[in-house]
Amino acid sequence: MGRMGRMGSGILLLAVAGCGDGGSSVPTSDLLVLTPMNLPEGYVGVPYDVTLEASGGTGSYKWHASSEPEGLDLSEDGRLSGTPVTPRFVPFSVRLTSGKETRQVPFLLTIAPPPLEVFNTVLADAELGQPYSAFLDVLGGEGPVHWSLVTGVLPSRISLSAAGLIAGTPTTLESTTFRVRAVRGTLSAERDLSLTVRPAPLTITTVVLPDAKVGSAYTVRVEASGGSGGNAWSVNEGGLPTGLQLDAGGTLSGTPTAAGNFVVSVAVTSGPLRAVRSLLLTVTPAGYPSQVTVTMPGNVFVPFQVQLARGGTVTWVFGATPHNVIFASTAGAPADINIVSDVSVSRTFPTIGNFRYDCTIHPGMSGTVDVRE
Repeated sequence: MGRMGRMGSGILLLAVAGCGDGGSSVPTSDLLVLTPMNLPEGYVGVPYDVTLEASGGTGSYKWHASSEPEGLDLSEDGRLSGTPVTPRFVPFSVRLTSGKETRQVPFLLTIAPPPLEVFNTVLADAELGQPYSAFLDVLGGEGPVHWSLVTGVLPSRISLSAAGLIAGTPTTLESTTFRVRAVRGTLSAERDLSLTVRPAPLTITTVVLPDAKVGSAYTVRVEASGGSGGNAWSVNEGGLPTGLQLDAGGTLSGTPTAAGNFVVSVAVTSGPLRAVRSLLLTVTPAGYPSQVTVTMPGNVFVPFQVQLARGGTVTWVFGATPHNVIFASTAGAPADINIVSDVSVSRTFPTIGNFRYDCTIHPGMSGTVDVRE
């Protein structure tokens, strides 16, 4: 910039006069360049457009540069345009022609580093209760950037770091406007931004209901994500298997009375949002019990024949009279119970089948365990 000051910024006036044949005076028109030799400053990456101007001459003007600054082009009609690519101080020469007159004109052009500009113009919406992050960036300048909040506020639980990271997990539905400042070296830039926190999409996340069984208590909670909180559940259409009900908190409970496959359509609302999903509920027949107790009131097993679901457990309650439980040689039978009294002993049956057992110290004292699915 010092060099530009020393060379001046006034209008460069160039003139020419001529004489006619035989020594008589022939009128001519002075050819003048009106554009100052110090051209308006340009910036790297920013479109540049300046038209050179002249007066006088004896015909139309034609401009030609010996070498244009990188990224720029001088048209014949004097338009210097393009996008500079390198910051530098550029002296260059231009030839102006008008009729038979020609002038060679020096120009000076300073290409400065790109001005600093906040790149971000729009921020993506944040979702309530969901982690949010957005990076701010700038165009122009060199070196690290320091960010700060000038005016306004960000949504609750969201903050701006000095590195330009807007991040946090919003807790309130709101929309705020704020102004940020970026500083890079001696350059700075500001921009107004807005950030809106909206409800996350409401979705029913339960996709499978566990099987229920006729006559057995059943409880399961259906779940959802998103929304603005305060979810309210209901049956969307149709109904539920007899004996079951769905409360507003999303708990499906009760004791089903009939077996079958049922399509349960549930709905959840959260503020203005609503989601619906159909779920399959299988209610199986009552089937065999999973736990059975056998007592010994004397020299007899009561009941002497029990039915049990596979994987279930039989518990023998021994009284004061000693007894044992010895299983027949059947594949999958559990371990025997040796002679005991005044104690309860359990055995689990993981294998389907019919298992006979005896108290070998009391002839005729026997029982069976029938294991089914």
